[in-house]
Amino acid sequence: MNPANIDAVDLVWDLTRERMTIGGALVLRQEGEMLAWLQQRSALSVRLIVPKTARPVAERMAQIIFGTSSYPCHLVDSSRCSSGWPPASAHTETDFSYFTFSRIITMQARTGLKLRLQWVSASSCWPTPTVRG
Repeated sequence: MNPANIDAVDLVWDLTRERMTIGGALVLRQEGEMLAWLQQRSALSVRLIVPKTARPVAERMAQIIFGTSSYPCHLVDSSRCSSGWPPASAHTETDFSYFTFSRIITMQARTGLKLRLQWVSASSCWPTPTVRG
């Protein structure tokens, strides 16, 4: 992930609140990309709140999920919930979940913005396969 960017959308991924899932990470990434486009931001900043025992796995998942976005991403170690997306008010709701589409649906209804995860080109993520003859 790239260095911190002042022009970034701040995302909060609180894994003390809900277990880590690929679906939750992808939904949070989609929300971040939509917000970045709407707010004309150039990057994503992911504030990772996670128990120490799960940190290596959570950091690796964050690198894979958020690091493949076409928006540069920066992973920030955080010990508490800070301001960012989803808003603190959403975190206090009893039915809060990272992998729900309700926030995306609301954002799409308000803005008309279509859902689309934006991936970096495959050549920058994975080595080019070699053909053996």
